[in-house]
Amino acid sequence: MLPDKHRQGLTSELLAKTYFIDQGYMVYSAENGLGPIDFILIKENEEPIHVDVKTFSTRSDGTKICRTGKKLKGFNIKIAYVDLKTKEVSFNMRDTRQFHKKYKQIRNEKGHFTGKFLKKNEVE
Repeated sequence: MLPDKHRQGLTSELLAKTYFIDQGYMVYSAENGLGPIDFILIKENEEPIHVDVKTFSTRSDGTKICRTGKKLKGFNIKIAYVDLKTKEVSFNMRDTRQFHKKYKQIRNEKGHFTGKFLKKNEVE
């Protein structure tokens, strides 16, 4: 039996494929299931779309967890988010405004982002 995380990932990928087929795309899957993309979408007269599927999830405070795309030189990889509760599939489910209302980016003395966040109600 598959662990829950793997089962959720496979379910999300199958829902995404079904959604894009219903939207008129041809879906070409990665042969071995490994690598930076899950599948490629092809539609006549459109550029191919390289897709990485992620299951939509939230933090304990309710803010969305936004995944970053895997960087692969020469490819624009889009993240398709799948909400397993609603069966919704979409690109760009990021709502950074919601996150930035609760958290502040920590910057160094030169003003560069350090990669850390602080809850706005906490003192630095």
